[in-house]
Amino acid sequence: GEDYSECANTKGKQLLKYLLINRHKVTPKEELMDLLWPNYDAVSARNNLNVVVYGLRQAVKPALGKEALILFKEGGYTINPELSIDCDFEAFEAAFEDALNSLSSDTSEDALPHLQRAESLYIGPFMEGDHYTEWLQASRDAYQQKYIQILEAMDAAYSAHNNLNAQIDINQKILAVDDCHENAHRRLMECYMESGQR
Repeated sequence: GEDYSECANTKGKQLLKYLLINRHKVTPKEELMDLLWPNYDAVSARNNLNVVVYGLRQAVKPALGKEALILFKEGGYTINPELSIDCDFEAFEAAFEDALNSLSSDTSEDALPHLQRAESLYIGPFMEGDHYTEWLQASRDAYQQKYIQILEAMDAAYSAHNNLNAQIDINQKILAVDDCHENAHRRLMECYMESGQR
């Protein structure tokens, strides 16, 4: 129930983020070495990794006590599966799947609460503070596309009920994340025209 800053070290933060994103598997230490120190020789990269893992473990020790955050097994590192961890990106992913399932089995009106829940969980680009971290880009793009897919489904549901104001709001949200989204521009123009705002 308390805010906690995991550590000030940039590599420590990157390591923690990578392990959290991949927390349901063991990440080989070589993969982490290549990811965080791509231009270093193996010995230097391994030493750096050991230092960063130790520093990260020490940084979270006051919050976790005797529980270990990071485990080493099978030649790699993983987040301790015994810890109860809630990640907002996993909550969004679950809500997205729930919304898709509701679209395939319910009417658009019945699916709307599921779509709205998924839409409310998207708070911006994935790991927004890491603009230049290449390994995050694929995940960032995938989550943005899922968000747009949710918004498009909401637009269709609002269109079925002729809710022009909601459609305008939704298409503006699409354009806020993708200003070249041609269909959103077109739908926005149609909504404005239908509402007499030529």
